[in-house]
Amino acid sequence: MECGRCKTSLSVQDLDKNEWNDDSEIFIFKCPICEYETNLVSPLFESEHISNQYLRMIVSDSNNYKKEKHTDYIPELQRRKIFDHLSSCSFCSDKIEGLRLTEISREIEFNENTYRFFLKKAKNVEKQLVEDKSFIFENIKYEIIEEDLFYKDEERYCYNLEKDEFSVGMVSVIKIDDKLFLEKIWLKSEKRLEKEKQFLLRLRSGKVRILLDLIQKRHPFV
Repeated sequence: MECGRCKTSLSVQDLDKNEWNDDSEIFIFKCPICEYETNLVSPLFESEHISNQYLRMIVSDSNNYKKEKHTDYIPELQRRKIFDHLSSCSFCSDKIEGLRLTEISREIEFNENTYRFFLKKAKNVEKQLVEDKSFIFENIKYEIIEEDLFYKDEERYCYNLEKDEFSVGMVSVIKIDDKLFLEKIWLKSEKRLEKEKQFLLRLRSGKVRILLDLIQKRHPFV
């Protein structure tokens, strides 16, 4: 997507504001070069059915661990129209189920690949956990959060590990005689962590620009 005046490629960081006009959400991008405003219009309905981007939003919100819902930011009138339509439209309901099954399938495949990577890279620990599922490893305290579970089978539960709001690695937990034990752990290297932190800081500060066209090749809606 380009600026309507000077043709500069626009990025996610150029989003200035969004507003609703009847049943269309308008995303207003301000060009960082000439400050001209370019609009991206996202209709709530297409061909009398809910647009794919809003159906995907509902599917994303269905994640039980997700406390903050995308649909909470849609105005009450438009949100009511969405759910009223869903209650009487089997086409959109079926489409949501299809999207949800596709998302589940992708998540399972991703988690299984992550699990295989974890088993290959992790080191054995075999250390009992305290009641709040915290542990100390190499003089650093970590906490295992239930929402960070990404894989489980009959033997073990695998969790992503976070520290100071950054993903730092993965652990597996096993249960023996009603006691929980830290079985394996894999931590990112300091070099990798520093690169990821710097990238996120640059992203937040606007020094890294994510072009809209790159996103729209994968998703037709930002």
